[in-house]
Amino acid sequence: MSGYNRRMEIQSKTVAYGIYNEPIDTWATIASVWCGVVTTGGGEFYAAQKLKASTQAIFKIRYGNVVNVTNRIKYNNKYFEILSINDVDEAHNEIQIAAKEVI
Repeated sequence: MSGYNRRMEIQSKTVAYGIYNEPIDTWATIASVWCGVVTTGGGEFYAAQKLKASTQAIFKIRYGNVVNVTNRIKYNNKYFEILSINDVDEAHNEIQIAAKEVI
């Protein structure tokens, strides 16, 4: 990757409890990192009787950043579910994260 010229946030989920002891999922940013982004396509689907679009992307970041598949990515005010994480060539230089947009 020639450059990491975009910013993304890695977020971790925590569970808080409301006044009726109901679980409430909240997300907190654990890291803000430079990345490269390649959109790999998308598609359309129906949800709640409306046609919606989804986007898939590969995020490339430097090795050593804390990220796992239970995290999510915030990029350009959009949220992405992490599908897989790959240490490129097991060289410990770059991590590729396959993700899909959460609608």
